[in-house]
Amino acid sequence: MINLLFERLPNTLTIHNQEYRIDTNFYRWIALNEMLLDQKTTALMLYGYLKYIFIDELPPFDEDTISCVSSFLKGHRFDDKASGKGISTNSRYVFSFTYDCDYVIGAFQECYGIDLINIDYLHWWHFLALFSSLDADCELMRRIAIRSTKLSDISDKKQRNQLRKQQRAIAIPAPEMTEENIGSVLW
Repeated sequence: MINLLFERLPNTLTIHNQEYRIDTNFYRWIALNEMLLDQKTTALMLYGYLKYIFIDELPPFDEDTISCVSSFLKGHRFDDKASGKGISTNSRYVFSFTYDCDYVIGAFQECYGIDLINIDYLHWWHFLALFSSLDADCELMRRIAIRSTKLSDISDKKQRNQLRKQQRAIAIPAPEMTEENIGSVLW
């Protein structure tokens, strides 16, 4: 884990003890994230996309490469499971860059004055830090809160039915990305 306040953001991945320069712009990593969530993505398609991630040369397409890419994709806090802050692989799918793209764009504009459509560069980890700090009152975070609320936690039947309707209206028709999903695409 690095501290973004005083450590430089990485622009390389070390794979098999060799440094590989990578494109760290947020849109590349959002696209990779969405590819991994798409059950139609094949290993060949993923390998083809890695040509856009690695700048000078591609590393071998093996477990070490996949592990390094996966760790970078998770961000600078990818080891938070040990501290109890990681997202459980049993959690429900509450967010999608594809289905929530308008709300992501709107949230960044509203909260930070950042126009994600016209920005030239934003490091993926910087993007993730901003994303994780979005105002709870923005529409994107409200949608995530609705999706993540367990119906069983609502004792009032009327409120529970209302929440169920809201959840159905904004449900995401996509599987959750897990280590197993990533592995199944790759092997």
